[in-house]
Amino acid sequence: MQLPSDKTLKRFSFRNRINKFRDYQLYTKGEYKYAVTVYQKIEINKVGIEFTTKKITAYGEFSLLASFFTRIKLKDFLEEAIPVTERSPNTVGIYSKLLAYILMIYAGGNRFSHLLYLGCQTILSNLFGAVRLPLAPTTLSRLFRKMRTMKEVETLSEGIWGYLAGLIPWQQIREDWVTFDSTVIE
Repeated sequence: MQLPSDKTLKRFSFRNRINKFRDYQLYTKGEYKYAVTVYQKIEINKVGIEFTTKKITAYGEFSLLASFFTRIKLKDFLEEAIPVTERSPNTVGIYSKLLAYILMIYAGGNRFSHLLYLGCQTILSNLFGAVRLPLAPTTLSRLFRKMRTMKEVETLSEGIWGYLAGLIPWQQIREDWVTFDSTVIE
């Protein structure tokens, strides 16, 4: 496809900002046809903006969290400590569901419906080694509803405290201090 004429490109308000075309696609709006581009580089107010075809996420700090989870073997612990068995062949797994819950909270969500704010589930599932992350908030609520008896809750609690005892040397800690301000606890 050839580069569109200047007359055609003048219809774009951003025409003069385009430094380099990478790909052209034909776009029709009413009776006019435009060459809409996939940009590699744009300059707006002397600020260069470049685009990439790589899959990226807005949550860059999650890469540090993923390496931490790998180091403490969180996936293995969650799959054995949660007293829930899943029977569906389409399940995403306990780890994927709890990972989505943890990431949702870490990203600032405080309701199951905020799971949708994460987006980029494929990137995050690859980063954390999950099969796939759930897309529906009801997946999380159904998981927590499966723990129906007090015995299951106590089993989970004992498992978590046992896991933490392996991670944190409680006997070596002589003194500690935790402070919460109003932005942490609502």
